[in-house]
Amino acid sequence: MSEIDYPLLAAQTGKFRRGAPRNFKLSAQAHSLAFLRSKDGYSSKLDLWIVSHLDAVPEETLLIDTEALVFDDAAMSEKEKARRERLREAGSGITQFSANKDLSIFVFALSGALFIWQSGKVRQLGQWSAVVDPQLDPKGEFVAFTSGQDFVVSDVAGNEIAKLPSQSETEFFGLADFIASEELSRFRGHWWSPDGNSLLVQKTDESPVANRWISDPTSPELPARLHRYPQAGTNNADLELLLLDLHTKAVKSVWKSTQEIPYLPSVGFSAKSGWFTTLNRTQQRLELFKIVEGNPVCVHTEEDSAWIDCGNGMPQLCLADVVVTSKVSAKREVFIDGQKIEFDDGHIQDILAVTNEGVTFSAYTKPWNLVIFQKTSELVALSDRDGYASGVIDGEYSLIAQSTADSSPRFLVKRAGDTVYEVASNALVAELQVKVEFHEVTSRALPVAILWPEHSVTAGPLPILVNIYGGPHHSEVVAARQTFYDDQWLANQGFCVVVIDNAGTPGKGPAWEREVFHDFSNVILNDQVNALQEICERFSDRVDATRVGIAGWSFGGYLSALAVLDRPDVYKAAWAGAPVTDWKLYDTAYTERYLSHPDTYPDVYVENSLIERAHKLSRPLTLVHGLADDNVLAAHSLQLSRALLAHGKAHNFLPLAGVSHMTPQEDITKNLMVLMLQFFQDHLATNKI
Repeated sequence: MSEIDYPLLAAQTGKFRRGAPRNFKLSAQAHSLAFLRSKDGYSSKLDLWIVSHLDAVPEETLLIDTEALVFDDAAMSEKEKARRERLREAGSGITQFSANKDLSIFVFALSGALFIWQSGKVRQLGQWSAVVDPQLDPKGEFVAFTSGQDFVVSDVAGNEIAKLPSQSETEFFGLADFIASEELSRFRGHWWSPDGNSLLVQKTDESPVANRWISDPTSPELPARLHRYPQAGTNNADLELLLLDLHTKAVKSVWKSTQEIPYLPSVGFSAKSGWFTTLNRTQQRLELFKIVEGNPVCVHTEEDSAWIDCGNGMPQLCLADVVVTSKVSAKREVFIDGQKIEFDDGHIQDILAVTNEGVTFSAYTKPWNLVIFQKTSELVALSDRDGYASGVIDGEYSLIAQSTADSSPRFLVKRAGDTVYEVASNALVAELQVKVEFHEVTSRALPVAILWPEHSVTAGPLPILVNIYGGPHHSEVVAARQTFYDDQWLANQGFCVVVIDNAGTPGKGPAWEREVFHDFSNVILNDQVNALQEICERFSDRVDATRVGIAGWSFGGYLSALAVLDRPDVYKAAWAGAPVTDWKLYDTAYTERYLSHPDTYPDVYVENSLIERAHKLSRPLTLVHGLADDNVLAAHSLQLSRALLAHGKAHNFLPLAGVSHMTPQEDITKNLMVLMLQFFQDHLATNKI
């Protein structure tokens, strides 16, 4: 692979993610593991595989070959397209599946139709259309799914057992609402009880939500698409949690949202009871409810003066109604039925599983090392302590997906902590010698990754390119080699590439994360500038502090534009992809979590707006935005461009027709990389800036 071929290869391989196994489902009962994987590193078509006999001699088998199925992704429903966008799903074929407890029956949706694999054969189940998120009950007798906007339960022979019909165009059943899936890490909208006799089902009514219209300017003959978008300060969707009894067909309302308590972060079943959590509008009060005889009973309450974290397995009800809770102090303290988990090696991030023998969780031991631990009578690390890992747990088995800074991802099946099988990956490995250095800089110990060219490309000091995200609850400085492929390629073109995690990012404790409360613009940019200045001092003979560019997407796009607006003395050029430019235009849950309600704190929104800074631009700035983006609406870049023009500020604007927030198109991926490189080569090539 030549350097010039890298952008094309990165695009063709989905940034080298295609071909890797994913969507793992373990069955300790059957000693088996099911997963999805494409046949090679170029294909996005995912096949269904199973590894059986994990307790003896493991055997890997292809269950469903997607090539043998007839499907058309163009026939996807709008609900399915939206679900995939929220999941950042770029695959095709079988992108999701559900199975019974012993992995003997599988269901999935393809081109809006429902399919089942049973007794070695695949068949279409019924004639329902626009099927989304089918879920098999644990015993394998029934399958529940959304069809259009209705919720349906069928038996595995294809007979309809129960139905919750939608009564209006704004009402739908069985799917997560926009805010839950985009901002609360909940992607499901219905949940089976362990015995398969009942379900909890979400009902959503979007009629209170503001209408936004997304059009394709390249096809003016086509109508604009309606997108109900809960913009900061406006109404959220109305939610209701229903309990459906399959035997009696009775439907009972368990909970209804209000505009004061609009969020349903998590729902599930313990071995004995249904449960759910609710979150108020300020996200400073969370309640855990247990469902007793169809009625909700509050069993735990959490409060925080900034915000409550969601999507980390805390709180929840598990086993025989064991309550898992957490408390924010210097660290996040975690309690299993009131008993604190004693852990001194770092910061607990997620609870992965709780059994009668102990608990499995992920924790940051360094800001760039996320390790899977299992604590029973003793503490055992299930993943590499110098790596970055995720895990799926069932009984004595675990599937550990782990990377290190020096190696590609590995997918290890472990039994009682010992590796019994490694699932092969078909993903291509970039022919780059990733030379990433990890540092902690300034008195605040800011996590930094630095990448140098593989080979000497210039006799003098290198210009610096800062690759930034910087937003809350997401790290870029992680011990995962594949994360830095693009950075290494850019470094090889004659740059020192720097990645900095600032206040608000995970890995350094709750107080660190909450430093960005009401302040995105000052705290974060100060961290970035101070870290960069120390890097320039440490490596003064190798880098040129007068030639610094910055690039990012989404929150990183916001920070890139902010950098050249507020600190043109430091940053000499910026590439801002899909930036949030006015936080009043972004969604309720994310924005109000950090900046509070715009009516209550209007000055906070002004202080963090890029529109208010448009008059300050004095450096080269390129804005890039997908016109079909339903997350960060294209209005963000368009309004900033209008404000810049009003002040006579020259800038570039690159609109991407038909492109959403995740830019999955191969030609877009390739050419954006090339154009960004050319932009920085033009503007950082000499000291005359």
